[in-house]
Amino acid sequence: SEERGNIFWDGLKKLRENYGMDKNDLVEFMSNSVGSAMASEHAQDFWTGVTKLNETLKLDKKEMIKLCGRDSVAAALKNDKKSCRFFNAIDKAIAIGIEDKAHIINFLTNHVSQIVQENEGEYWEKLKMIKNCKMPMKNLLSILSHRNLPPKLLEENFTEQLVTVLNCIGERKTLKFLRTTNTINLMSEY
Repeated sequence: SEERGNIFWDGLKKLRENYGMDKNDLVEFMSNSVGSAMASEHAQDFWTGVTKLNETLKLDKKEMIKLCGRDSVAAALKNDKKSCRFFNAIDKAIAIGIEDKAHIINFLTNHVSQIVQENEGEYWEKLKMIKNCKMPMKNLLSILSHRNLPPKLLEENFTEQLVTVLNCIGERKTLKFLRTTNTINLMSEY
């Protein structure tokens, strides 16, 4: 529709003016589902989400592209309930000790699919269990950024096993252990 087209073009204008995005930046930003979110019937929700995200984290151009250029983030920002959970996740991440903006962006990027689901409360409980292992935030973030870890945390007994491993061998050896091929899958089987 014409209204959606106007919202799309107004969005491009905002990106140029507010973030100094040039043509290449815009192409990178709109890859995956961001372009469709900008032109969808939920485009206004998407732009409201982008504005709130910027107000909350004070993102620069590269950070905006990194975070919003993900399919799952764009999908969350154009869904009212998921968007609300997404923004609540920023406060919850800070509450568990993830305070640096770059770490929050990495956390949101890696965990967006889990933190916007209806059972996200259970997911946060699992994250708190891991956090309680008393390790430096850098190491916690390395563990949490393992690409296969987020969906596994909600599997039965997985988080408990991970906490046991962390407590037994420490976070550095656990990081090495998690990087080993199929370790996460093996832990899921037991």
